[in-house]
Amino acid sequence: MWNFFSCLSDSSLKNLINVAIPVMEDDARKQGASEADIIISRAIGFHPSDVKVFRQFTTEYKYLFVIRCPKPDARAFIGILPPKPATVKEKSNSVGIVGKSDHRHFGDVNIKWYVSDYDLMCVYKISSSGEALEKVFFSGTDPKNPKSPLSLEAGKIFRNLNSRLKNKRLFGNLNGCKKSFLNNKLNMALRCFHHDRVYAEV
Repeated sequence: MWNFFSCLSDSSLKNLINVAIPVMEDDARKQGASEADIIISRAIGFHPSDVKVFRQFTTEYKYLFVIRCPKPDARAFIGILPPKPATVKEKSNSVGIVGKSDHRHFGDVNIKWYVSDYDLMCVYKISSSGEALEKVFFSGTDPKNPKSPLSLEAGKIFRNLNSRLKNKRLFGNLNGCKKSFLNNKLNMALRCFHHDRVYAEV
């Protein structure tokens, strides 16, 4: 399967996506995704079932997530291709997938394909009044050591969501939020999940 995508032209790949997405959306409906979940997924590149997971999680536990989204067409491959690991530095293509060469014996080359992950930027706990936000740090308990363990709260969020998502890699790196650790200035559109609403932040 890995070399299959390498054989497709851009137009053939787009045709494949156009066929796959309606099937994926129907399957998500059968698994409980609402029409609002599906509409949101079309705009942000998430699998509709994952939109449902975030909607339910944030409603129950009162969190706000800021996430850098994959390309809209990437949702056709979520749950089919593995999410891109941190070791793959190549950028995804126009439909949100990326191939990585794997050199085998006797000069054979295998291309392994990945789909963009959900790049978590930051998380906030919403107060009971709904008027205050408290940042949840995902950069590890030791700010000087990026490999230090997550806090108890961050670890629970990580395990809960990644056990339920179609895209099994929520974070851009295993230590969690890039925004918390790298403190980099965002120069792209972000999507924030807050209960049943979605916000765009630039």
